[in-house]
Amino acid sequence: MVQAIPGSASAPVTSAKANSASDTPKKHDPRLSQATSKTAGSPRTTVSISGAASAVAAAQQEALETPAQTAQEARGNDAQARRLQAKYEAAEKLKNV
Repeated sequence: MVQAIPGSASAPVTSAKANSASDTPKKHDPRLSQATSKTAGSPRTTVSISGAASAVAAAQQEALETPAQTAQEARGNDAQARRLQAKYEAAEKLKNV
């Protein structure tokens, strides 16, 4: 049984419920205000990808291409697509032998 504490304001007793996100007080995170104040007035920084990373990205893109896309690029004088097209044709000849 719940008893009132003498000298305290009495309030009706209700069942406990889970606090929702809107019920909980918002705490101010000082790290967030510092980060935004530092970046707000600073110049933008550009990031360049190294040659090796660019090559990896290009290889991944080539791997996702269909043979039809590769053929189209090879007709458009894309050297890498021409080499890949030659590999496709060589593999096809070996299958037919």
